[in-house]
Amino acid sequence: MNSIHTFEVWGIEKKLGKRSIINGISFSCKTGERVAIIGPNGAGKTTTFLIIAGFYKPDKGKILLDGYDITDYPPYKRGIAYLPQECSFFEDMTLYENFEIACELSGVSKTIIEKVAEEFGVKNLLNQKVESLSGGEKRKAEIARLSILSPKFLVLDEPFAGIDPKSVSSLIEFILSISERGIGVIISDHNVRDVLRLCTTIHLIYEGKIVESGTPQDIVRSIKAKQFFFGDTFDF
Repeated sequence: MNSIHTFEVWGIEKKLGKRSIINGISFSCKTGERVAIIGPNGAGKTTTFLIIAGFYKPDKGKILLDGYDITDYPPYKRGIAYLPQECSFFEDMTLYENFEIACELSGVSKTIIEKVAEEFGVKNLLNQKVESLSGGEKRKAEIARLSILSPKFLVLDEPFAGIDPKSVSSLIEFILSISERGIGVIISDHNVRDVLRLCTTIHLIYEGKIVESGTPQDIVRSIKAKQFFFGDTFDF
């Protein structure tokens, strides 16, 4: 049985210039859990994710992994793997070549590539150029590549953006299977219904603060969520 690990965000704050982007955000995620951060554009979701992943340093607050302060750790030492909104592959190269680069940068033997690709269901795509893959195939392959780092947590920023509904459904099943392997998932996406289907805990960010938290059912019923994000006609 896999050990349970806990990732915690404590009171993080971030200003860009004089503008406050994040103002005291706190939440946690355990391995095997699926936690969502939702909210309108400009609410601070991506900034929060960049702080979690180690690309931004918070002005205040801490990031903890199993109780240890990792706020100042570089991204590759955090036990966390980050998937940005934009495709992070070199599209004129094959998937295998992209995986090779990931292995070189992380100091992992290239012999792991076929094993990872088979485990994540993308082995048949390895010799194809990334530009020929569908949006859903690219997303699955990007997550498979992240697994080379053996992360305890995946941070997924807009993973459903730009892919068709069938591919979204396939990707949801894929993320569920990753979660069942004992990896924690922290996700943000504007396809709210899909996020509600996938995650068990939802945090709503508005103007840099978490204004509501709970199960999908709690959030759908929330007056604050309707006021700040969903509107009165949203149905789930």
